[in-house]
Amino acid sequence: MITHDHAKPRPPRDPGSSSSPGRQRHVLRTATALTIARLTHPTPWERTAHRNALRDLVERRHRSAADARARVAALGLPAEHARFVAVLADLPSGQDSGAAEARLSEELTGTGVRALVGLLSPARLGVLLALRPSRPWREAVERVSRCALDAVPGATVSVGAPAGELADVARSFGEAARVAEATEPGRALPSGRSYRERSDIGLRRLLYALRDDLRVRDYAERRLGPLLDHDARHGTDLVATLRGYLDAAGNKTVAARSAGLSRETVYQRLRTIERLLGRDLESGEQRTELHVALHAVDALRARPTARPGGGPMSSSPAPGRSGGDRPDTER
Repeated sequence: MITHDHAKPRPPRDPGSSSSPGRQRHVLRTATALTIARLTHPTPWERTAHRNALRDLVERRHRSAADARARVAALGLPAEHARFVAVLADLPSGQDSGAAEARLSEELTGTGVRALVGLLSPARLGVLLALRPSRPWREAVERVSRCALDAVPGATVSVGAPAGELADVARSFGEAARVAEATEPGRALPSGRSYRERSDIGLRRLLYALRDDLRVRDYAERRLGPLLDHDARHGTDLVATLRGYLDAAGNKTVAARSAGLSRETVYQRLRTIERLLGRDLESGEQRTELHVALHAVDALRARPTARPGGGPMSSSPAPGRSGGDRPDTER
């Protein structure tokens, strides 16, 4: 006789098991929440990855262009068919750079800007933007700059020219660094702009960027040394007279009016200046040389480590300072 085993009843499905619909929904919701959290609040390892990728791009440390593209793409940026713009944010002294990096990263993520953000040095944040080629890049940079200033009040933001290829990003960062080096402390920004770019670097800022070059100091001393020394020893302000004359493009009448002096006084002071410097102020070329030298002196005096007092490059006589019994034409 054949007997049939009765099937044992299956235990009720555990609602917490991995195969239950409830469990699957829970896993899906958790994964979604983690993804959203990762996108809105980058983890420390992601910030480290951004930082390392930026530094390698700046220093050209990739094995190949394909390696660079793959690495950038893995971090969420388009590596091709994009326009890349390098932005630097120099932090004020005493700023917590790690916290600043995190705040800027979160600010940009919140606005939907696609960028790599990372510390390039203890006081400098780097941002690499990847924009559609048709998108106006200055508009995007202004947005990033505003985010940087919101995240780190007092920061100085500089930008390099756009790069069409990822391989040219190092050049864009290098240009942004040169713009930053040429930025004088306290110099006003152009109207309607919160960042600085290459077009802002005129003669004054170029000399400021080159202020550590001994040739700049040598040039200024050779052109203006006797005049600076005369003012320092005699309490005169002939440098101010020369500056006013050169700013007026060699117009003595305008220079006299701007200084509140008579034309005869200005004429006599200019003759004294010509005698001290051995220069002809009627020569356009020589006026240009002296004007450049004056800007060089300004750049040297703007140095944070400038030697206070004592030397002709470190301080200038106050305008209008009395020169004792010397006649007005010599002051």
